[in-house]
Amino acid sequence: MAGTELLFMRDIEANYIRDFQGRVLDRGPNYLVLDRTAFYPDSGGQPSDTGALSFLVPAAMAASLTDASSAQPSFGPGAVIPAGQDASLPGVKEMTVTVKEVRKERQIRHFIEGVVPVSVTAVKGSIDWERRHAHMRMHTAQHIISGIVFDEYHARTVGNQLHADSSRIDFAPIAFTPEMVAYLEAKCNTVFSRAFPVTIYEEDRAELEKRIGLERANLDLLPKSVLRLRIIKVGEIDICPCAGTHVRNTSEIGTMKIQKRESKGKDRERITYNLTV
Repeated sequence: MAGTELLFMRDIEANYIRDFQGRVLDRGPNYLVLDRTAFYPDSGGQPSDTGALSFLVPAAMAASLTDASSAQPSFGPGAVIPAGQDASLPGVKEMTVTVKEVRKERQIRHFIEGVVPVSVTAVKGSIDWERRHAHMRMHTAQHIISGIVFDEYHARTVGNQLHADSSRIDFAPIAFTPEMVAYLEAKCNTVFSRAFPVTIYEEDRAELEKRIGLERANLDLLPKSVLRLRIIKVGEIDICPCAGTHVRNTSEIGTMKIQKRESKGKDRERITYNLTV
């Protein structure tokens, strides 16, 4: 079976896709697998997108789909709405199910609340843009924070978890002082405000290794079998392999506030931060 095309992977503009059309490749009792998706699956410390999938059914069928707790009905070929059919036409109704989470479990699975008849072969996806954009801002900020900490203190990022409201990064080896925290916050906010462009492109691993230290971009942590990399570049100040979603420009990030600094063991510390527009 062919895999799912991740639409956001292509370039920075693809990170701004909010709506898309997809075909159903596979399904389970509470999930759908699509041929293409703009939903980001939970990975790399970035939570999955949420949102909705909508589809067309004969109006006579719609009433049987309102009880999401019932068994998923199996309708015959006559229940399929032809491609391009308009939901405003008589006898056709658009139905929507909620996408609660997207996970990669051998497939990219969209876990849903609601019922999608097995006869439905095409859907329209819509992501929760407020949540997605918050994750994009947090993720680009994390790259810049991590880069500055490495350049200034030679401490590596050893863990991170992004959320829409606040995020955390673990560093080692380091012991932050209050002065270091204040400097980090101020320097990051200066970088954000300078409106550096963010680009996404692919590059051979061997070429990137010639230009940047292995530890600086965590290249030594990637499996040796990975030879082609998706690169996130922030102006001329940061470059790092990453499969996440990001903003076009650092000016979209806003202002960072470091909320908390805490020890997570010998020479390991955690910074928790939030962003305001």
